[in-house]
Amino acid sequence: MTKRKQQAYIEAVEEELGRRLTPFSTIPLFERLCTKIGRKALNLMRGQYNKAYDVYSKNLPLRKPCSHHFQLQYGLPCAHIILSRLQAVRPLSLIDIDRQWHLQIDTVSRQYKR
Repeated sequence: MTKRKQQAYIEAVEEELGRRLTPFSTIPLFERLCTKIGRKALNLMRGQYNKAYDVYSKNLPLRKPCSHHFQLQYGLPCAHIILSRLQAVRPLSLIDIDRQWHLQIDTVSRQYKR
């Protein structure tokens, strides 16, 4: 049963890696992440990006101070972090994303070889 679950996970990761992520690959901030994290994480970050980009393009401050709720709940950068990256012209990297979102097949293999 464990081997079947492992294989199902590996197949799901491979399917995720094979999907075209064109909407995200056009955003320079996400270009390093498109093939390294799942679509759900990218979609969640896209919402935060939209908020940050709206503020950035109008050169305004964000309305509310950062509560860190989004980042704590999802393990993903919030609009405040994304805004600071936009202003610094620095893309996001895997370090900014909680490991639960990383697409890593080798992690599963190592876990079950113990």
